[in-house]
Amino acid sequence: MLGSTKLLLPLSTEAWDLNPKYSDPKIIDRDWFTLDQHWDTVIIDGGLSFGKEYCEHLLSKVLPSCDRFIARSFLNPNWPTKYACYFPRAHELTPPPAEHPINLVYTFYIWNNK
Repeated sequence: MLGSTKLLLPLSTEAWDLNPKYSDPKIIDRDWFTLDQHWDTVIIDGGLSFGKEYCEHLLSKVLPSCDRFIARSFLNPNWPTKYACYFPRAHELTPPPAEHPINLVYTFYIWNNK
């Protein structure tokens, strides 16, 4: 997992986060852009929202490094955001993902590379 969303840790073998808010043995102090091995599945919660260029750079690093990438992406947050400033729609992402909409606030994007 990229990040350390507490509710997603049980689904993960590792979580990479440079600034985790809590301690957990699965969390490794590592930059997301240093992916250097292949994973079957990578998940992220909200990490596509840190800016358009950031999102594009992240996709260029993650997609070649996994068979499947699952991202919860915010569409219309109804709370003040500290870091989120980009709320991409599926058609704005390259390559475009499959979308599994949940509600007006967030959606799930899935890239299957296999």
